[in-house]
Amino acid sequence: LRHTIDRAGTAIPPERLQAMRARYRELNPRWQDFPGAYVYLGPWERELSAIDLTDEPALELVYDRGGVGIYRVR
Repeated sequence: LRHTIDRAGTAIPPERLQAMRARYRELNPRWQDFPGAYVYLGPWERELSAIDLTDEPALELVYDRGGVGIYRVR
């Protein structure tokens, strides 16, 4: 596993990063159950998950630039 730095500039231990990736892989969200109206998918989220939201019928891509995607929940 690659050593990753969190948003505070602290190194994330490899075992914690592995646990976080495993947890993200298990997620199967139903977007309408979340309180937000938008979903943000940036470099940090892409590093932790292999999720592909492009074919998600409950989401509409409204912004796509510089590795950041913002989706509106339908």
